[in-house]
Amino acid sequence: MDWILENKTLSALLTLVGAAVTFVTAYKLLREPKEKRDQKRKEQVQEHRQQKTQESVSEVSDLARMIAAQLGADGSGPGLREQIFEAVRSAQDDAATDTRMAQALEFLRAGDTERAAHLFRAFAQDKTDQVNQDRK
Repeated sequence: MDWILENKTLSALLTLVGAAVTFVTAYKLLREPKEKRDQKRKEQVQEHRQQKTQESVSEVSDLARMIAAQLGADGSGPGLREQIFEAVRSAQDDAATDTRMAQALEFLRAGDTERAAHLFRAFAQDKTDQVNQDRK
């Protein structure tokens, strides 16, 4: 290897080849069509959303199982468990816009169903009042 470094012509040639490879690689990357870059970005965003959705479904499933177990609903068939799952999923959706629902879910995660139930009832009452008001 020392003989390459001692031979200045060969050393310069290898440096030039390395620089050329770097230049060509950078040129190809920069020349990549915008559509292809946009498509890659869309795929990355979609993959991230799918991962978040899977995590969300998993969290909802865990909470629904916990609630079903506390209610003793494990042996009562899939109907009740599905209703619990849908209720928790709906609460999670509402938590994005209502702090009470977010807090209620935190109480559920902590196993404090009484405090969660109080917030769920308050939320439901407000929604009922809003529907009744809209009807008038």
